[in-house]
Amino acid sequence: MTPSHSPDLASGWLLPGKQATICFTIDDVHPGRSSDTYEAGGDLDQGALGHVEWLCQHHPQLRVTLLVTADWREISPFPTRKFLSCIAYLRDHPYRTKTLPAATMLLSRHPEFVTYLKSLPQLDCALHGIYHINRGLHIAEEFGGRDRRECQSKVQEALDILEEVNLPWSPGMCSPAGGYRMTSPRQ
Repeated sequence: MTPSHSPDLASGWLLPGKQATICFTIDDVHPGRSSDTYEAGGDLDQGALGHVEWLCQHHPQLRVTLLVTADWREISPFPTRKFLSCIAYLRDHPYRTKTLPAATMLLSRHPEFVTYLKSLPQLDCALHGIYHINRGLHIAEEFGGRDRRECQSKVQEALDILEEVNLPWSPGMCSPAGGYRMTSPRQ
């Protein structure tokens, strides 16, 4: 198939004269500031997102998708409670890292952050889970090992939060840690 007959070109999403594109996404965007465990966008133009904003200003064709977590809870992507790894039952049930209290990073509690995201013209947002935390060995794999109903419930809860703050988002989701291991594909 020649490029002029490519379905991608026909759909109009590629720029004229281009035959390919690069997907530029940034994971783990949430209101965390440099005064928190780490800065994940909450310092606005003075932090990591300021660098992205600069890139967009200097490259007008650049489009970036921010993968936003609706109510971030993870403090560390690595086990901080390492003793739990040694105990068969305990390694699979509690969080193996400390977590933030519920709603600490809930988007509705950070209106300045949400307003800033909405103001960025070459950026769009996509869903990156609700809490970005999981019990057991796979800390960030929020959807791993859950049945379909649990996954759907978590996704709907996250979408409700995005709608509550009126944050425009692209359809689809990039799961934290790429975890989609369901307990049974038919559940």
